[in-house]
Amino acid sequence: MARSKPAARGMGYKQVPGITASTVGPYIPPAQAQGKCQWLRPDMDILVTYLVPYVAGDGLKFKPAVLNGAADALNQCILRGGLKKATSVRDKISDLLTRYQVVQELMGLSGVDYSEALGCNIHGPEAERVWEDLVRAKPTRAPFKNVGWDLYDLVARLHPAKPKG
Repeated sequence: MARSKPAARGMGYKQVPGITASTVGPYIPPAQAQGKCQWLRPDMDILVTYLVPYVAGDGLKFKPAVLNGAADALNQCILRGGLKKATSVRDKISDLLTRYQVVQELMGLSGVDYSEALGCNIHGPEAERVWEDLVRAKPTRAPFKNVGWDLYDLVARLHPAKPKG
């Protein structure tokens, strides 16, 4: 039986000293990429930028051709690790959207002041008790106690405007 990953762990990418959202190259040629794929901050920009034109108004189910195209685009810009496959792209999209929904919920909760820089900024015994109740109700909130999520605005570009009614 396959192990399932807990949803919404941390940032969604590996933080590596010297690699930021604005890091460009030197890239590893796809033929020389080795090991397990690594998701770094620049990969998030490439992935979302590639997917935006394919977002439909009825949901976020990307066709295999789009997932393969995204993997190809990512594999042209490898900074570390191995090649990305369509399945890992699909899983990363799901993971990012889960985090996005959690942060969106936190932004809308009364009594919680979420910021991109400080997360929910929980300090003091009363705030700790409230936070423990919030996390007990939904454990995916835990990473955002005192840490924001710098991908929120980026991933928001993937959310189609769904008409209500």
